[in-house]
Amino acid sequence: MTEANKNMKLLRPLLRGLPIIIAVVMGAVSLAKWYLDHTVPMFESMARVKLADPSDGPASANLYKDFDVFSNKNKIGTEVEIMKSKALVEKTLDSIDMETVLYRIGKMVKKELYHEAPFKPVIKIKNHKWNDKPFVIRVTSSTEFTINLPDKPAMKGIFGQPILSDVADIILMKNERLLAEKPNLSFIGLYEVIVNSREKAIDHIIGKLDITSVDKDIPILRIIYTSPVPEKAADYVNVLAKTYIDDYVENKYKAANITVKFLDNQLQQIGNKLNNSETAIEDYRNDGNIINIRQETETDLRKIAQMKIQLANLHMNLAAIDTLNNYIQRGKENFLLVAPNFEAFTDLLSTEMIKKVKQLQSEKKDLLLRYTANNDKVKVVDDKLDDVFTYFVESIKNTKNNYEIKYKEIDTAIKEMEKVFIGLPTKEKEMTILERDFGMNQKTYMFLHEKKTEAEIARAATISFHRIIAFGEVPAKPVSPNRVLIIAVSAILAILGSTSLIYTVHAMKAKVNDSSVIEKSSLTPLVAEILMQRKEKDRITHFNNVAIQLELRNVIKYPAVISFTSFAKKEGKSYIAANLARGIVSLNKKVLLVDVGGTVPDKQGWYLQSIEGTLICKTPVSNLFYYRANEESKDQVVIQEELQDKLNEWKKTYDAIFIRNNPTGDFGNTLVFMAVADVNMFVLDSRKTSAKKVLEADVLKEKFNVPNMKFILNKAYYNPSLFVELWEIAKKFMTFPRGIKNTIVKYLSKK
Repeated sequence: MTEANKNMKLLRPLLRGLPIIIAVVMGAVSLAKWYLDHTVPMFESMARVKLADPSDGPASANLYKDFDVFSNKNKIGTEVEIMKSKALVEKTLDSIDMETVLYRIGKMVKKELYHEAPFKPVIKIKNHKWNDKPFVIRVTSSTEFTINLPDKPAMKGIFGQPILSDVADIILMKNERLLAEKPNLSFIGLYEVIVNSREKAIDHIIGKLDITSVDKDIPILRIIYTSPVPEKAADYVNVLAKTYIDDYVENKYKAANITVKFLDNQLQQIGNKLNNSETAIEDYRNDGNIINIRQETETDLRKIAQMKIQLANLHMNLAAIDTLNNYIQRGKENFLLVAPNFEAFTDLLSTEMIKKVKQLQSEKKDLLLRYTANNDKVKVVDDKLDDVFTYFVESIKNTKNNYEIKYKEIDTAIKEMEKVFIGLPTKEKEMTILERDFGMNQKTYMFLHEKKTEAEIARAATISFHRIIAFGEVPAKPVSPNRVLIIAVSAILAILGSTSLIYTVHAMKAKVNDSSVIEKSSLTPLVAEILMQRKEKDRITHFNNVAIQLELRNVIKYPAVISFTSFAKKEGKSYIAANLARGIVSLNKKVLLVDVGGTVPDKQGWYLQSIEGTLICKTPVSNLFYYRANEESKDQVVIQEELQDKLNEWKKTYDAIFIRNNPTGDFGNTLVFMAVADVNMFVLDSRKTSAKKVLEADVLKEKFNVPNMKFILNKAYYNPSLFVELWEIAKKFMTFPRGIKNTIVKYLSKK
């Protein structure tokens, strides 16, 4: 079997059931449209809010950064949860009435009314158990109505006048604006009012509310609300966006106000502590005569260092004076040989005296060269030297005393100044502690004062850096149900369902549809496939070709007895036997057609026209002869030997003897005719023979040793239109006028 034949085999049930598929698809589409026409559409509106973001917003936003809500990637999710929280949704109900819902009840659907309501119900529930209960209102005229309260008899009312009961106080106010705009609006009919509890209203809103962010890094939120009323969807997203911003401003003001009050208290406390620190430092300085410990300490240390330097200089001078005194005492007799150090005596008087001593000693030496030591001139010089030495020694002594006095005074002063440093670390520690407390209190005070200024600015600035960048608009088209999608899905499901049903029925019927079924189920060869031919010309050509093929393949060897048998009636054995006989005649053969069923009248030229009601030929065919068994003999037992003798006699006259045998299950003589035949053509009908019957034919062949049995498939690859089958069924149970009948037959013949 070629690939094309395999594909056609798979598509045949689909092509045959195409009318069913079309009918089911049309029914499904009609049902989907009916559903869409009677279901309540849902409308969706969306508003967009940009969150405050100091990193990507106006420069002035930084002024309030400590009291504003940052909208970074970590807080966008928080803002989403805040926006769809019950607390915020409950706030929106204070701005928009969504607790009282009015419906108009129609024959098929119940429609919610909003701005298009002809009247507005104002209901005050007296007991919470009546919340979420329907109140049925029937408007009987333009002024009167009746209302059915839960578990209460109907009450009559007039528009604009209150109705008082133990369930609720009710008043219905006409929508004069709407009635003026639409004077032809008829609001007489049946209505239903439900006053939802606050909890149920919140849950209902949250169930239809969707808050999403554009992206995790983009601080823009989308507010989406779905409602059967488009105006209601748009109103609610706008109210929620405004409520969110107002709530933000309110919370920001409250936070700033609380912060200001807190900072005032803290500033007062820290101010008192700062004053105490300042007083403590002042008292400590006064008590210790402290101006600046560091500077004073540095000054005293500098003075002590200078005095110690002076004391060291005096000490060196004293040592130098002692040395000088010793030199002078040793070198009194010869001062020129001593060469004392006069670093300590650099004044002009000492210099003159040294010069005078040297002069006198030089003069004495000169005199001693002339005079003796006892000479008056020498003595006079000695006296002068004694006077000078005496004065000089006395001067050294006085200088030494003066140095010693200065040394003692400076040493005493140093000791007194060093007493200042006794307890200095403790003073520094205490001063450091006091100054540290003062510094901490001062910094805290300055910080709190700065924050108070910012908080006061934030409290005064009642604005928000969140802003609505897109308001919700009234949607023109519903988002659900999606008409195109539902109709398309209905059509697709109808196609899939009907196709599955067609193939399921096809599999359950399990007919011998083509040669592959026979080849898979039986080893008996299939020698011919008879196609359905409605036109006589095509039928003759087809059977002529079949006859030639059978002869070329040596299926029929002349003279031959060929039996045509089937499992049941009307499987085509008469049709095939008669037309194949004509095909053999076309090969210049003489054929005898034997009818053992006794169902066809014995009239020349008529038998070919009426075998099993199938149109075969309207005119006699030469070399084709017909033999019919007697009507009375069809139930008689046929003797195989007698039948064989009869057939041998006919073989002398005819080239081929075609036996139109009875079905296998109807007559006992069927097997006798099959036993004497040279070729047994077992006819299977693709539209009537079950696939499991093929195996039964093999069993019959093996059990009764049927000789040379072959299969012939009638109506091979034939899939009649559903209309054709319906016509065949209708003909059995209905009578049609001739004109209509001919028209239908002509139309179906084209199919």
